[in-house]
Amino acid sequence: MQNSEISGQYATFWTWFSENADEITPIRDGPYPERQLDLILSSLHAVSDGLFFEIGTTKDGQAEFIVSAECNRDLFPVVFKLVSSAPDIAGWKFTALKPPMGPDYSYRDDVVEIDPHRLKMNLLYSEKTPLLGIRVAFDNYQPEHDERYITALWRMVETIAGEWLATEALGYVEARSELVEGVEVHEFADLEGIARAHLHNQGIRDPYGTPH
Repeated sequence: MQNSEISGQYATFWTWFSENADEITPIRDGPYPERQLDLILSSLHAVSDGLFFEIGTTKDGQAEFIVSAECNRDLFPVVFKLVSSAPDIAGWKFTALKPPMGPDYSYRDDVVEIDPHRLKMNLLYSEKTPLLGIRVAFDNYQPEHDERYITALWRMVETIAGEWLATEALGYVEARSELVEGVEVHEFADLEGIARAHLHNQGIRDPYGTPH
């Protein structure tokens, strides 16, 4: 696909968004209509069917539209270029990739419970990849539900560190009942800073310009 064709798709999307901005503006603390979600996703998929979004309201009352690649690194350039080409629309904020939300969120289902402030982890390294791995210890770990622990951990990794850091710094997570003996122990809540420092030590630039 030619660059001019891609740029045209970006322009088409933002033209549609600008024309419909009033209709799709989220209401604070209110349910967001499924019909509007479907309209946005359909328009976004005209750019790439690997793109998704979150929409909500910031603390200062702005409507926020977050474009996500669902941690597909190959689509990160598309996300950044799409968001960088966004027009100025009063009352709207546009964000490339899900941003770091910090550790003050939790996850719970009928098997797995994750409170980042209560969990410890080891950092795991491999000669085969520069990506970090982590082992997280759960007091009530149930090995028969390991896949559910892994899914929940990845969800929390992305929430804490954000989509970019989660993808660029981390390649492996595991849940166990105990940590690795003799290996330094870290707070799971400190994951964002640890991941950011890991990339900084490799000379990888943070596209958000966040200080290291």
